[in-house]
Amino acid sequence: SLVDEINARRKYHVEIVGEKSETLLVENVSAIDSTYHQDWLNDAITRANLITTAVGANVLKFVAPNIAKGLIERFKSNDNPLNIVACENMIASSSTLKKLVLENLPLELHEKLEDLIGFPDAAVDRIVPNQIKSEPLIVQVERFSEWDVDALKTLGHDISDVEGLLLVKNLPAYVERKLFTINTGHAAIAYLAYLKGIRFIRDAMKDSEIVEMARKVWYETSELLI
Repeated sequence: SLVDEINARRKYHVEIVGEKSETLLVENVSAIDSTYHQDWLNDAITRANLITTAVGANVLKFVAPNIAKGLIERFKSNDNPLNIVACENMIASSSTLKKLVLENLPLELHEKLEDLIGFPDAAVDRIVPNQIKSEPLIVQVERFSEWDVDALKTLGHDISDVEGLLLVKNLPAYVERKLFTINTGHAAIAYLAYLKGIRFIRDAMKDSEIVEMARKVWYETSELLI
């Protein structure tokens, strides 16, 4: 039903929530349900100049076979290099996806994949809260976002002009910065809240003792990063 709704409207809204809310309109989009139209997906992959995923780390193994089928069709008529970026909340997500695609690709096409398909790893950060809304084509997100892609693993087509995408030559540094700031902060607040019997992060941030301790944790990790 969601795929049908997207194809009927060809647009959706992104609601940026925070101190100042803002709604953005995204147009000229379409959707494919590969359960019923693998041939449509194959055609899209054949024509694509960039492929990304955002499905969750545990779902990559389910989309890899369909990507492999699309690449088999692409190799028949399109020799242009292509980058596939897995934008998942995990380390080395694109490298993981590459292994899964290779497992579903005939052995005789492995060399062609190495020559034509780049799998640059990425670090992504944008918190998407649980969606509680009646309108299916509104996605709520926080304002802050970052999308860092390993410039050393891209092939062919220049993807630096993609809005919001930052090509970097030292991706591990960006991953460590995220782990020792965002992830460490959330973890520290959660651990301290648990000890006090506080269930939600939002309530923990009203506790001055927890906030003070979290700032001290961030100070230590910032010293470490420097």
